[in-house]
Amino acid sequence: MNALLQYEWPGNVRELSNEIRRLVAITPEDSLIAVAKLSPAISQNAWTWDERAIGNGRQRASRSIREIKRQAISEALARHNWNISHAAAELEVTRNGLTKMIRQFNLAPE
Repeated sequence: MNALLQYEWPGNVRELSNEIRRLVAITPEDSLIAVAKLSPAISQNAWTWDERAIGNGRQRASRSIREIKRQAISEALARHNWNISHAAAELEVTRNGLTKMIRQFNLAPE
């Protein structure tokens, strides 16, 4: 998680999504994902944390993922002038799923 949080994600949410999909595909069931399994660009940024920092990292990860989702949804909606069908297609979610996320994040057209 630390390595994922440290990486800047120049490809934004799509790069993160692709990395997670790749990790799920290559990691055996009931196994932990090790830094060594991350893409080289991500794993080279990893550094170790003490136990206290790991707890803080989990809290930050939860917030960060929520913020990333909110930003990705907001940007997709803006790119498609709030056309929910088009934004949902770009985000690879259903129209109903996107509508729920819009409510969850309290998004509104600006």
